[in-house]
Amino acid sequence: MELINAKWLLILGVASAWTIFFSMFCTPGIRGWRNLGWIACFVLGIVMFCVLSWRSALVTWGVAGIFSGLVYFGYECLSYFKAEHSSENSKPRLRVIIHALLVWPIMLPEAVEYTLSELGLLKGPGAPSDNSGS
Repeated sequence: MELINAKWLLILGVASAWTIFFSMFCTPGIRGWRNLGWIACFVLGIVMFCVLSWRSALVTWGVAGIFSGLVYFGYECLSYFKAEHSSENSKPRLRVIIHALLVWPIMLPEAVEYTLSELGLLKGPGAPSDNSGS
């Protein structure tokens, strides 16, 4: 018996990719499609526990959670070291990895979106546009 089920990990990855893709849009009508990816990940998690052994389902979900937590922690580190005035509140927290074990489908798209915004590769929802009138 394999503990990490690669097939189900790939299925969860596809649902996560859906969520990440639609998180990149600022238009509310398009951005709302990401919610289907969140729902799909949680439903797939429940189905995994019905189809796979409980150990395999738990470890497969946990691998996705730890990966997502590490990505989110990486974003927090990038944000902290890039900030001019780093405060105690903005320090990276290792507990995000523990939180990700439960809510990684929400945290992974956020971490990717925030990291791309921090690097200037993605325009944030509240970012000013470059359309200057002069």
